Amino acid sequence: MRPFARLTAAGLAAAALAGPPGAVGAGAATVATGETVFTAAGIGGAVATYEDVVLAGGANATEVYERDASGWRHTATLTPSPGAPGDGFGAAVALSGQFAVVGAPGTDVAGRADAGAAYVFQRVGTGDWVPRARLVAPVPAAGARFGAAVDASAELWIVVGAPGAGVHGCSSRASPARRGR
Repeated sequence: MRPFARLTAAGLAAAALAGPPGAVGAGAATVATGETVFTAAGIGGAVATYEDVVLAGGANATEVYERDASGWRHTATLTPSPGAPGDGFGAAVALSGQFAVVGAPGTDVAGRADAGAAYVFQRVGTGDWVPRARLVAPVPAAGARFGAAVDASAELWIVVGAPGAGVHGCSSRASPARRGR
């Protein structure tokens, strides 16, 4: 099975990206950039793209693919630290410039089950991805699932969703963030 298919508007020509050895997972997701549509199957379900980089979230790992003159190739595997099976690392992914944000909504934080976390990685040099931050809610709550959705802007504003906040005894608050504060 091909973990990715590249479909173009001109004839829907198929090209494949080979997944890393032993890559397994379930689900599928699709993301479009320009005239190219990427579909992830057999790796995970979360996909993000920025220029010539594609992230594919999987079972406790996120795979990085990059395009060069010879085509698409697997260049890195991002993993959480700390991390545990069942954390859901890769359930949500986002790319902005040289930064990747990966959600792990099943992460236990401060003894609170499924409070969730998001991890920030930075691409340095010629494809090395370095962990830069582990983000958690200011007041972690059991079942909040912080990291179930992630996004990042060009200015590296990071937004993290927590669909369980305000449910099952979790409290939730929202406040706008302003640049420069």
